[in-house]
Amino acid sequence: NISAQLSVNYSFGYGAYKMGDMKNLLEDIRLHVEGQYPGLGVAVVDNFPAYMTHSADIGYRIKSHEIGVRSSFMSTGGKLSRQDHTGEYEASITVNGYRQALFYRYYFLPPLPEKKRKISVFAELSPSVIISRVKIKEHLTVYEDILESEKSKVDKVGFSCLPQVGARYNFIPQVGIQVVAGYEISFGPSAEKLAGNPKIDWSGVRVAGGVTLSF
Repeated sequence: NISAQLSVNYSFGYGAYKMGDMKNLLEDIRLHVEGQYPGLGVAVVDNFPAYMTHSADIGYRIKSHEIGVRSSFMSTGGKLSRQDHTGEYEASITVNGYRQALFYRYYFLPPLPEKKRKISVFAELSPSVIISRVKIKEHLTVYEDILESEKSKVDKVGFSCLPQVGARYNFIPQVGIQVVAGYEISFGPSAEKLAGNPKIDWSGVRVAGGVTLSF
């Protein structure tokens, strides 16, 4: 009977993000540009869509309980664009999140190699610190002359909590794959250096799958 086990996991998936304030900021930029250059016809081509996530974690399991640490990367963004033969206008807001977390996992159906149970089912709670980096780039070019160009960057620290459920299938006791799904609740900070003090809200659905090695 294996009573304790160390595991290492890498997973990738998709995350959806609310980012309501950041979407409003993008719209404010669009309205401001249209006010300066009436009829320019700037369009929103990206509006903070769901995007791929990457995570790596190390866990230590004793019977039905597992605790561990996890690092994750998330990214999304918005973009305005207008281009024709006379020139172009483009503005982009990129938001990257670096999530440093703990997790506690409870196995309703723990893996039991001696009974040839290859499938395990679990629930998990993961509080975290998220370091967010917001980058804004904007430029206007007319007949190859750059009329405006601006860049800014803001780093902020916030918190979140991610409850999720998942399942793991072990091909052999040491190697398996797992899938997880949950909803992240973000207590994002406000980016005071940006117009309107927009909140960086990472709240949203998470789904991921990956490979697990056990020792």
